[in-house]
Amino acid sequence: MTEYRVVARTCPCCGKTTPGGRAARLLTTTFLPRVKELIAAVPVAHADETTARADSALRYLQSPAPTISP
Repeated sequence: MTEYRVVARTCPCCGKTTPGGRAARLLTTTFLPRVKELIAAVPVAHADETTARADSALRYLQSPAPTISP
C-alpha cells in the first residue's frame, strides 16, 4: 500500500520554501485520522485499487470496502 505525506516544497528558482498549506494541514490533522479510525472499526470484505493522475504522474488509490449487510 502506498502512503502519501504532505511535505514542504522549495522553489528551484528562488529557493523559497512553502509549507503544505491550510488544506493539506486539515487533511493530515482532521480528515485522515478520522478515515483511519473508521476503517479500523469495521470488518473489511475486500480492498480495491484504482489509478488517478496527480503531479503529472500516475498514482494508485487503495480503498477498503466494509462488509455490507443485506
